[in-house]
Parts: sequence; C-alpha cells; structure tokens
Amino acid sequence: THSLYGLVGEILSQLLSKRESEYRHQLRHLGQNLPSEISLQTRLEDGLKLLCQILGATGGFIATRQSDLLVVTVSFRSISLGEKFAPIELTSDDAYKPSTEYADTLAWMMPAFKDTEQLALIGIGHPMDRHHYSANDLDLLAEAANRVALIVALAEVHSGKTNHQKNLQSESDSLI
Repeated sequence: THSLYGLVGEILSQLLSKRESEYRHQLRHLGQNLPSEISLQTRLEDGLKLLCQILGATGGFIATRQSDLLVVTVSFRSISLGEKFAPIELTSDDAYKPSTEYADTLAWMMPAFKDTEQLALIGIGHPMDRHHYSANDLDLLAEAANRVALIVALAEVHSGKTNHQKNLQSESDSLI
C-alpha cells in the first residue's frame, strides 16, 4: 500500500507540474507580439481566465491604472467592472490578503509593478476545491502579475507610439 500511495503521489505531482508548465507557456505567449490585432482587454481576459482555471479559483479581476486610481477593467466571476482601488503603498510586491470589505469574495491580491510604478492589481477568489492556496500557487500569481505589468507597459508604449505617429501624420498632412 505504501508503494501504491507513493506511485499515485508521483503521478499527481507530475500532472500538476505539467499543468503549471503549460500555464507558464500560455502566459508567456499572451505578452508576445503585443502590437497585433489582439486587444489589451482580450489578452488580460484570456490571462485572467487561464489563471483562475489553473489555480482553481472561484473568480478574479485585474484593475489597471487610470490616472491616480486602479480601475477594474477585467473581471471573471468577481468584482464589478469599474470598481476603483487606490494604488497600494507596499514596500514589496508580495501577495496580500484583501481588506474585510472584499474578504468574502477574494483570497489574495497582488500588485503588478513595472520598476517602481504600480500598473495593475490582480485579485483572485477563494479556491474551489481546497481550503487555501499553496506557496506554488502564490508564485504563479506573482508570475501572472509580472506578466500583466509587462503587457500593460507594452500596450502603453505601443499606444503612445501610435498616437505619436498619428500626430506626425497630421502635421505632415497639414504641411502639404
């Protein structure tokens, strides 16, 4: 029985490792070739659904920076779109427990930074089939936050270039 238990444990461990590897591959793919026909909104929605699926979360959200606030722009069975959060004043980019206002809906929140600027915030609901998330699960959440920060930053750079190119084109057209 001990051998059988060990074998089942090894098989489950390999399946989990394979799922995490596939998730990481899909997450990396979301941020590649950003200036294409796939919108920022679609990329974030796909990434959030993938994150919730792999973690077995009841839901989640991504809030992106708009002026001085973080506004929920993507939600999957979680907080309403348009909900606003103040940027988090943290000394690290670790996951943290949400305030009591969101404790029934969310298990963890993770800021997404590019350098020292918080570009987004990710929140995930409670696990569906267990009591808490493991350390590996929180590592995946941290990877997702890093990828979201990269995707948002690249989208901002791309839209800035696009606006700059449009301005140059209009100046050029006005000279002709």
